[in-house]
Amino acid sequence: ALASERELVLVLFDPDAALDTGPTARRFSKDGANNSTRLETDLTFVLDRIFEGVCRPFKVRVEQVLQSQPSLILSYKLSNTLEFYSYT
Repeated sequence: ALASERELVLVLFDPDAALDTGPTARRFSKDGANNSTRLETDLTFVLDRIFEGVCRPFKVRVEQVLQSQPSLILSYKLSNTLEFYSYT
């Protein structure tokens, strides 16, 4: 999900892809040298906001699964999946 969210944000903020000439498009097309630093900051901010809305429901769901006393195999699968995504 992170890769597709990042690609979406890149397309939204890419000044070369901006076809409209509204204030947002002009804002991101100015300041060539400063633009890349600002773009990275804006991307980080937007991704943080996106995943802020996802984290709470995900945490609640994982806690529900763990409180239901799942089988050892299910616990192992969940542990491996969470470990995998912690590295990616």
